[in-house]
Amino acid sequence: MEKFKNFGLPVVITNNRFASDTEAELEFLKIWTKEKNYPFALSEGWAKGSKGMQDLVEQVLLALKQENRFKPIYEVSQGIEEKDRNDCHLSSKISHLFKTSTSYHTENERKWMGSTSYLHG
Repeated sequence: MEKFKNFGLPVVITNNRFASDTEAELEFLKIWTKEKNYPFALSEGWAKGSKGMQDLVEQVLLALKQENRFKPIYEVSQGIEEKDRNDCHLSSKISHLFKTSTSYHTENERKWMGSTSYLHG
């Protein structure tokens, strides 16, 4: 999420909850987002329709009230070669984000629950 925040926009983390999600998974996500000071919203539209989306709507509305400090990844005046380098750099940042997020998640699941088999077993 830090990489995405570098663009200067507020973020909201949500869990698109399904019947197969466990309370342990949800609790882990709530703790992680609180530790990182990220707004979290539970999305239960699958089971509850529009009423299940209320938490997400409220968090997004709060985020929209925050200052927008958007920073583009390149300037309009840049040449195509420089824009292409910036796009490749962005792809690398996003790829690193997902690798980092996955390893962090697995490591903390082990610490918090004793093993990942608790969540996925």
